[in-house]
Amino acid sequence: MAAGLTAVAAGVVALVAAAQGAVPTGVPVAVLALGVLLAPVRTLAGRRLLRDLRRSRPVPGAAGAGVLGPDEAGLLSALYGRRALRRLLPDFAAVAGLLGGRAARETVARGGGGPYEGSGAVI
Repeated sequence: MAAGLTAVAAGVVALVAAAQGAVPTGVPVAVLALGVLLAPVRTLAGRRLLRDLRRSRPVPGAAGAGVLGPDEAGLLSALYGRRALRRLLPDFAAVAGLLGGRAARETVARGGGGPYEGSGAVI
């Protein structure tokens, strides 16, 4: 999103510069900005890599998904997102606000006890 807004802003500035007579500067920057806006989010190689990784590592909790270490849990969270977090680390993900619910500050403040009570930490 931020890259798109930056490209739009650069394109507008480039077009203004070209309209004011700075065509050698404005046109190439406008073409570059258009290229950024039209570029795919993922490359073909990136799509293949994600597909292969997802095939070789099943969804957490599915048949064939054994005991996981921290590295594997991180990779599965990157590959499957919230679905993996809900299955691998449900308590942590909920308290940290990673599942789209309340933020950690609200959860801890309203919890009235729990693992963070009395730590003196300000979140």
